[in-house]
Amino acid sequence: MSSPGQFRRAYTSHPITSFAGWDTVYELLSVLRQLEMGQFRQAAMLADAFGRSARIDAVLRTRVGAIMAAGLDIKPANDRRVSIKAAEMLGGLEDGPGQWDRIFPLGVQSQILRSGMCLNFGLAEILWTSEGGMWWPRLKFWHSQFVRWDGQLNTYILQTQDGDVVLPRRDENPIGDGKWFIWCPFGYQNAWLHGMVRGLTNVYMRLMWNDRDWPRHNEVNGQPVRKAKVPNKGNLADANEDFFQAVANYHSEATIMAPQGLTPADSYDVELIEATARVWESFKDAKTDANTDAAVLVLGQNLTTEATGGGLGDGGASIQNLVRMDKAEEDAAIATAFRDQVLIPWAQFNFGDGEAAPLPVYKVRPPEDGLKKAQQLKATGDAIAANKAAGVPINIRATAEAMGVILVSEEEQAALELKLAEEQKAQAEKDATEAAKFGGPKRPDGLQGKDDEKPAALRAKIARRSFVATNAVERYEFAGLPVAVEYQAGTVRELTDDEGNPIGTVNMTADYGFLEGYLGSDGDELDVYIGPDEAAANVYVIHQLRAPDFKVHDEDKAILGVGSEAEARALYLAHRGVDGEQAIGGVSVIPIERFKAKLQRRRGGGSIRA
Repeated sequence: MSSPGQFRRAYTSHPITSFAGWDTVYELLSVLRQLEMGQFRQAAMLADAFGRSARIDAVLRTRVGAIMAAGLDIKPANDRRVSIKAAEMLGGLEDGPGQWDRIFPLGVQSQILRSGMCLNFGLAEILWTSEGGMWWPRLKFWHSQFVRWDGQLNTYILQTQDGDVVLPRRDENPIGDGKWFIWCPFGYQNAWLHGMVRGLTNVYMRLMWNDRDWPRHNEVNGQPVRKAKVPNKGNLADANEDFFQAVANYHSEATIMAPQGLTPADSYDVELIEATARVWESFKDAKTDANTDAAVLVLGQNLTTEATGGGLGDGGASIQNLVRMDKAEEDAAIATAFRDQVLIPWAQFNFGDGEAAPLPVYKVRPPEDGLKKAQQLKATGDAIAANKAAGVPINIRATAEAMGVILVSEEEQAALELKLAEEQKAQAEKDATEAAKFGGPKRPDGLQGKDDEKPAALRAKIARRSFVATNAVERYEFAGLPVAVEYQAGTVRELTDDEGNPIGTVNMTADYGFLEGYLGSDGDELDVYIGPDEAAANVYVIHQLRAPDFKVHDEDKAILGVGSEAEARALYLAHRGVDGEQAIGGVSVIPIERFKAKLQRRRGGGSIRA
């Protein structure tokens, strides 16, 4: 796989065909028998015919739409520069979009997913073009009616106008050949037996027949029969015919004349005969049952529009909520197939390293699930701390594991503790060396004896760094970042100037502290406010200006867990004071994953900007 130039020739497809329809059980079972033998042609046309059923088409579109509407993260494969560059090329930067949609057009993704759901087989040709010194792929969808399984070669064969093409075996080489993309969500060989076309065929028959017969029934029984009663006298033939015509056409007249004789037998009259059997109910019930079966089969659950007390209009239910989570995660696995068969060859061709291919991830799990889990974990941590303080014997490791917290092994923990002890010992030796250099041990306030000679601002900075290192009241992980909390939400913080003089207090509405291990622009660990939404997509970095003239940069304040720049500004101002607006020298909006990558790459200070 040295160059994609050999792949630049595209194959020519046959015209896509279809049937007018299948109307007997035998015909439909024959289609399924052919599919079970690995012949896709008629089954693929039947899957297309599902679009003639409003219900089946709707649930299939909903299933596909759940993936297309989900957010997409394009993450670097590792922290190497080439991997970060590759991810940014596909995912884009703040000043422009990436190339993802160009490589994987939305319509092609939808066609591949739908074919994979119905037949367990979706196929696309990877077309390569050279632009600006780089090779760029683009997927072209191929209809599955031109595919068959070859039992001797144990692989799929594609019929084209240029001849048969032996498709790569994904069971032997998941990376593929750089020319074809194959999506088999339920496996490779014989997996077409798990395609939904087999289950949906029964539903399709019932819906089609119901839609055909119910209107016929309504046509026959929807309006009553009008019975014209006339006298049984031979000399009234002409009068009887006139009365009959009046009754037959009475819908165009407000009234008709019904002459009366001396007895009922001599009189004219009209009687309506209506159908009394409730046969229509069987049509309604049959359609309801078929609709439910279609939804359960495709979505894993019935549509919320038919659930008591719920609906798409109630509370603005998202499309992801219509698809059961295991089904959505099953479809989201196509992102891994995209990486294996398209992005790895792309990275190999352009960077000489397939491992630099980005990691695409469809975010199908609703953000509130992550937030609820974080809140539950925080509550558990508080309960553990309270029990430990009260002297209650509690197995912290077992409790954490029961909550689904990923823990290091006991051996790894012992190694970390040993490393920490060695670092503390090395720091103590360093402190002793510095103490000897400055002529004495550290003072109780953490400053060396000669620090009195340093400028007040520098002494305040050193004191502040010592305070940060020793005054964290709580530690936890938020959105994958290590947070040390100095002031918890609900407490009162005393504000001081650079000299340490009190200048006021502020009621904390959010946790405030720093990100452990990551330096900010002032040389200390990066200050951070923690909002309520751990699933927030962006980090907002406020570039604080130095008081009192607010002309030069002072330090950065990161705001996590909020949904917009306006919320970030409001949170910052709530903890600042009257000079808050003056102190904001700008705000950088950085996607959370890119923010983490920036922190990993930092080797010193400097402002953190988008």
